[in-house]
Amino acid sequence: LYNEEGLDINLSVYFKKLVQQLSFSLGENFQIDAILSVPAISVKMDTGILLGIIVNELITNSFKYGFNQDNPSLTLSVENKKHNQYELFYSDNGSKIKDVNLDHTGLGLALIKRLSRQLGGKLSFSEDRAGFIVDFQI
Repeated sequence: LYNEEGLDINLSVYFKKLVQQLSFSLGENFQIDAILSVPAISVKMDTGILLGIIVNELITNSFKYGFNQDNPSLTLSVENKKHNQYELFYSDNGSKIKDVNLDHTGLGLALIKRLSRQLGGKLSFSEDRAGFIVDFQI
């Protein structure tokens, strides 16, 4: 989870391992095509844990409700928007991800909204990109 030099977490390595572990434990009957575009940035342990819970919840929801069963795939990216402002983008290739109302969410999305606020950001849904966006600060 963290590098040997300190308690910082490399997001690229962390998210790759997280996707692999969740795919192994949740994807018993199919192989997931994961498209990851996450730079090798270091974040503090607290930030990494919150981001890990968010990504875990998004991927778990895809396994439960979202994936196209014929060719399941997900996209996860992190992009630097400003000096310490970042954007995490997540989508899957299922059909239900287009039917999201963030004002009326279940427990999982409510958790993601709250964790996003703890990161100094917010959760939103991009209809044109058909995916979730979490703005956060490091």
